[in-house]
Amino acid sequence: MINYAVINLIDDVRKGEVVDLRKYNLKSTNPLVIQNDKNRYKKGDLSAENILKYSSRYDSSLVEEAFNDFVKTASISAIKDNKSFLTKDSLFVIIGRINAQENGLKLTNEELLELIEVLNLNTKELIELSVALSSNMLPDQRMKLFETLSEKREDAMEAYLFTLFDLEMISLADEILANSQQGEYENFKAYSALKECGKNFNINLFI
Repeated sequence: MINYAVINLIDDVRKGEVVDLRKYNLKSTNPLVIQNDKNRYKKGDLSAENILKYSSRYDSSLVEEAFNDFVKTASISAIKDNKSFLTKDSLFVIIGRINAQENGLKLTNEELLELIEVLNLNTKELIELSVALSSNMLPDQRMKLFETLSEKREDAMEAYLFTLFDLEMISLADEILANSQQGEYENFKAYSALKECGKNFNINLFI
C-alpha cells in the first residue's frame, strides 16, 4: 500500500521545507536527514555555530557550508578556535576580509601563518594566495609573510619570488635567482631577463 504521507514528506524536503523526521529513526547519514538539516540551516532553525559545535551530528558538506558562512563575520579568535574546519575556500573568504571596510579583519602574519599551516596548499595555491592578498594587504606585510613561508617551506619560494616581482622588488628577487640552482625557477629567470631588456610583461603570464 502506498504511504502518501511519506511521499508528501519526501517531496516537502526536496522542495526545501523543514519536516519532523524523528519518528522515523533515520540515521544521520540518510540523504533525507542531510537535506532536511540543510533546509533547517537555510531557514535559520540551525546556526552555523551550533553546526560547528556539534559537527559530528551533521554531514560534512553542511559543516563546510556553515564554516564558510561563519568566517564571513567571525572574529579571528573564533576562527582560530574552529580552524580544524578550514578549507581553501574559507581561507580565501578570510583573506578577503583583511583591512576591508565591512566585517574587516586585522591579522598579523603569525595569525595568517597559523591558518595557512592548517592546509596543505601547493605551490600554485600559494601564488594564488599572494595574488588574493595583493588587493588589501600592505606590501611590507605581504612580502614578509611570503619570506617567512619560504623559510619554512621550500615549495613556497616561487610564491615569494612572485610576490617580490609583483611588488617591483627586482633586486631582491634577482639576488635569490642568482643563488639558485641551474634549472630552478626558470620562469622567473625568463621574466627577469626580459625586464633587463626593457620588456615589461605582466608577471602573471609567468606563473
